[in-house]
Amino acid sequence: MGEENHKKTDESTELTSPSEELGELDGSYEVTVKKGTNEIVIRDSSGKTVRLHGTVDVADDDDEEEVKPLTPSQFRTALKQLDALGLTWTADSIPAIKAKDDGKNETMFGEELAKLQREYPHLPSELSLVIAHAITGTRVPSQRVGNVEDLRAKAEIVREVLITPEFKAEFFFKHSIKLPYFAGMDWEVVFKLVENNVSDVPGISYALLSLVYHYPSVVSGRHRHENITVAVNSELVDKMIGDLNKLKQALEVGARLTKTMHTLKIEEGEKGEEDDNATANTKGLE
Repeated sequence: MGEENHKKTDESTELTSPSEELGELDGSYEVTVKKGTNEIVIRDSSGKTVRLHGTVDVADDDDEEEVKPLTPSQFRTALKQLDALGLTWTADSIPAIKAKDDGKNETMFGEELAKLQREYPHLPSELSLVIAHAITGTRVPSQRVGNVEDLRAKAEIVREVLITPEFKAEFFFKHSIKLPYFAGMDWEVVFKLVENNVSDVPGISYALLSLVYHYPSVVSGRHRHENITVAVNSELVDKMIGDLNKLKQALEVGARLTKTMHTLKIEEGEKGEEDDNATANTKGLE
């Protein structure tokens, strides 16, 4: 956690009481320590924030307990146990746990998951490094994940258990694009009673639609979450739904093409291995 200043937008919701449930925040969390004002600011993916006031004591690095990386066996056990609960991971910088079917999963709040999190408290941070290495080849400090053999073993585990074409697409979308991406929305319906320079009651209703967007980590020097609010009526909502349905159909075509390319790549790799084996066998006979 580092000290930084966040710009507050008019549309963001400020929860100033620690009694508010932190569990109400959505998605991944961004935590900021402000030593100057003695407060901790927790912001979720929708832009909602919780501010906790009190004495902030940031320990020196020398005082921090050394975190030992998991063994490959422990790493596999933890991922397999989570998978058996019907849960998986997001492709965020620090992966967050989510239900596989994107629906409600009672195990998200069950004792089995709580026990797993107590047993492997540093799994998300270590997993993020292994995922980045497995997908991009990024070099990882040995003290965070273990030696070269451990890293190789853990990379194979995440390829087996976690990295699907869909996960890979999410990873590159969140970490490689240079533009902000949609992160959530909020809305409210307004009934207008008074209008400047209008003598009668307007008596109309419309909606205020707040779109929350997120700057990826590759874009530096920007507030990570921002939003824009626009007004829409029923006709515009119908148009949005129609346009979004067309967009979804186009993305489904793109997903099928991506899956086909992935399958062809695997087949070409297997064919290449067969050709190499055939060449080696021929040389052996000679």
